[in-house]
Amino acid sequence: MSEVHVVLPDGTQVLAGTLDFDLTPAGTLAATRFTYSAEYLTATGAYALCPELPMTPRPMTSVRLFGCFQDAQPDSWGRHLLQIATRHRGGNVTTMTEESFLLDVHDETRLGALRFRERGAFQAPAEDGVPTLVSIDRLVAAAQSTTRGTDDAEGMALLLAAGSSMGGARPKATVRDADGTLHVAKFPALDDRWDVQRWERITLRLAAAAGISVPESRFIARGASHGVLLLRRFDRVPHVGSAADNHGGSTGSRAPGLVRVGYMSAATLLQHEFGGGYKPDYVSLSEDLQALSHAPEADAHELFRRVAFTLLVRNTDDHMRNHALLRGSAVGTQVGRALGWRLSPAFDINPQPLAGIPMAPTPIDFDDADGPERDIRRLLKNAASFRLTQDDATVIVREVEEATSRWTQVALREGANPDEFEFFAKAFENPNRERARSFNASHRAQ
Repeated sequence: MSEVHVVLPDGTQVLAGTLDFDLTPAGTLAATRFTYSAEYLTATGAYALCPELPMTPRPMTSVRLFGCFQDAQPDSWGRHLLQIATRHRGGNVTTMTEESFLLDVHDETRLGALRFRERGAFQAPAEDGVPTLVSIDRLVAAAQSTTRGTDDAEGMALLLAAGSSMGGARPKATVRDADGTLHVAKFPALDDRWDVQRWERITLRLAAAAGISVPESRFIARGASHGVLLLRRFDRVPHVGSAADNHGGSTGSRAPGLVRVGYMSAATLLQHEFGGGYKPDYVSLSEDLQALSHAPEADAHELFRRVAFTLLVRNTDDHMRNHALLRGSAVGTQVGRALGWRLSPAFDINPQPLAGIPMAPTPIDFDDADGPERDIRRLLKNAASFRLTQDDATVIVREVEEATSRWTQVALREGANPDEFEFFAKAFENPNRERARSFNASHRAQ
């Protein structure tokens, strides 16, 4: 049995409840059981951890891991690290379970506001703390060694200290800046065909110009062709007051004044709709987001803007774990501004110039069968589902199209190689740009 603790939006930490795992003799997950504590059910600012776990004193059981705990688990990259670490310790990787993947994550860098404790100690503390920016080169080298299968104990210790709960399959780590701020450092992969991190930085700059909320970022060049992208973690926010002092050292974020922020992926938000061949779509996400959001109209408008952007830059990796909500503030910059859920800053937006890549992008609506080449005209037809009139939706599309049309200028400012522009035009000059310009021109003529 594990204790589940939650850092609330005001910075206080509360025992939320207990989590039990039922495993089969083979070690596979048979069921999970969660029970809220009486303390949490009466705490000011307490909230349901996910739609599957309404606030009730009754134990709740599922044949899989509840969505909020899946969000706190590592994805494929983090699991890869934990498996290698297990081998280095002489353990048997085949005996690792969903419970071990959840509890072995470095506590200080775990995504979101959940913490796990057994026998009085928070799980998986780091011996030497989170690496700093000066360790970037060592982290990149260690990540590449693990990919090659030539990892060593020292490199693995550094990667594990840098955290393993951030999602995705690409190599990444959490690092600490000189002022104590936590950042996600995204590294090049050995099989990259272009500087993925630089082009993600370019895309984030375009998104900001299009009026989309994005995390603070910066690019660190490493050699001529590949670099590291630093993204300020939006699940850690400044706190003014004494409550944050209770979460320093071994019990929380070691940076004074940083408080963990509740995090819920869109996959968890929509979890109750999964099954039976159902594939989440943006209209469904908008509807569920509006039902939960502290500012439903603003978040629905923002989501529409992001979908338009996704289509105009041909981002095909926009699955439901690449959208999220935060608890406690609109953009994750100050604790206590609002006590509800809000759409998080946009993340993991990458242009995809290659056709035929086996991606499963999010459909616009239930009937969308266009695959990766989704049609922006379908998005406009669904404007009402995002609380927009056709006129207001057209204005947003025009703003996004105009911002993204300047992609070559932004790319040049960010140091991209002009020789790559013809290749990336396949993403940025996809058919949706001409469609957007066409109905924008029609709208102006009316």
